Amino acid sequence: MKEEMKEEVVRTLSGYFDSVDQQMSYEEAFKTVYENQQELEKENSDLKTELDTLQKEASNLTSETLEKAKEYVNAKEYSKALMLLEDIHDETGEAEVLASECREQYEEQVISLSDSMLAEEKEEEALAVIEEALDLIPESDALAEKKSRIQNSQPQNMMEVVSAYQSGGNPYIEYCSSSGETDSFFMAGMQYRDGMTFNADYNALEDRSWALYNLDGKYAELEFTVGHVDGTDTGATTYLQIFYDGTLEKEIELTPDMLPQKVILDVTKVQQLKMQVPSYGGRNPVYGVTDPVLKEAE
Repeated sequence: MKEEMKEEVVRTLSGYFDSVDQQMSYEEAFKTVYENQQELEKENSDLKTELDTLQKEASNLTSETLEKAKEYVNAKEYSKALMLLEDIHDETGEAEVLASECREQYEEQVISLSDSMLAEEKEEEALAVIEEALDLIPESDALAEKKSRIQNSQPQNMMEVVSAYQSGGNPYIEYCSSSGETDSFFMAGMQYRDGMTFNADYNALEDRSWALYNLDGKYAELEFTVGHVDGTDTGATTYLQIFYDGTLEKEIELTPDMLPQKVILDVTKVQQLKMQVPSYGGRNPVYGVTDPVLKEAE
């Protein structure tokens, strides 16, 4: 090879390899390239060995984690098993299958536990168990449905969910503390901020106070306390009349000297609820219904 061509080759190699200098001889340049290639192959070999070692260690760790998760599953400690399995990247798919089975068993376990708590009327504890499980498996439709059912079964302030859509006759007033209102009334010396009052004053035009509520068939039970409002006229005996869909269902005797009385009504499938107090007496005797709570039907 001519000397000029050798010099051109060296210049070309120097453009590709930092270790090659243009002043090198043709032989030195190729020797340097060869040595660089050998070093690169050695580095690649060392890197491959290191990667193989890491993969082996990862495989061993996955195997150990799977075995530990299986131990938790056998002990019915499904939440612990799921926490281990969610961090495993298992190419065989064994971890994914185990996690799927574990989620189903965990759902059944949690729902069974919540049912036991509900049977003991521990609604708050049952709800907490469901919410904790949903933090671990938020995609669970079964747990989400169970949570909704528990929440719906808890008593709800009637004044927040079903206030009167129509009222008439003598004055009818509603009270709801959650709305920020400060108005209240007293019965037997006790102050109440949630409920409604019915004026039983004699009125020649319409001798009653009434209100209508749309229950929409959603509720199973209505509970409240009824009594005479302190500081209002005594009047005479009258009644709190309860109508279900236009039919008189119950009459509760109201007297001016009564102590507040708790009432529990079965309102299953009732669409329209009507409460009514016929007037009996002058100078505005008033009766109150306080702390009314509704429980939704299952």
